[in-house]
Amino acid sequence: MLLFVLGTIGTVVAALYSVVSRHVKLILAYSTLEILGLVFAALGIWAMVRVAHSTSVVSTLAWDAAMILLVMHAGAKFVLFALTDHTEPVSHTVDGLGGLARQVPSLSVVAMVGVSALDAIPPLGGFVGEWLLLEAILKPTGATPALRNLHLVLLGSGVFLAMATALGVATYIRWFGYVFLGPVRRPATVHKVRPVYAHQIVGYTLALLPVWVAGPGVPWLIHGLICKVAKLFTIMDSTS
Repeated sequence: MLLFVLGTIGTVVAALYSVVSRHVKLILAYSTLEILGLVFAALGIWAMVRVAHSTSVVSTLAWDAAMILLVMHAGAKFVLFALTDHTEPVSHTVDGLGGLARQVPSLSVVAMVGVSALDAIPPLGGFVGEWLLLEAILKPTGATPALRNLHLVLLGSGVFLAMATALGVATYIRWFGYVFLGPVRRPATVHKVRPVYAHQIVGYTLALLPVWVAGPGVPWLIHGLICKVAKLFTIMDSTS
């Protein structure tokens, strides 16, 4: 329960900070805390339901949501942070950027894929992870009074998680819009964006593979996760 509560609070607070921040990297950093809050909340649901009702599908949904969000976030956020290395010579804040999609279109396409994954655009990993998390919150945990009370707690907290994810969507759209779209908000004397080479685009594209693995590749990913977890619990039970 403590893990779930802390994850929910962390998600909301981080989403509020990210939506008002102006620094290019700080926005991404706060949004990282938001995603990790969702992961902790999902792990909290998994732990609670597994103890209260081990055969419930809710615990499986929550575990899959946590792992898929982690895999997706690893690829998407790594690429977005790497892209800020090209924008730093121009400005550290979103107010001093804009129009980069016309200057470096290849970079904007890579950034759009990463932002779309974090915005939970189907069929990418963010959509799958957040869908499974909401399924775990909405699905009844059991028929006993204690399990019904637990389900009520999850539903109440799910309101805040949904609000936080909506703020996260607004944050990523604002970040991409300010950095790559819109008018150029800097004088001509300001340094230009660092050049983008072909091998860098190839590297960024390869780094985005977890976004697709956690999306269209999720049937194979979930199967692998279930096998690993089952093996881990078998070892734990045998040692205990």
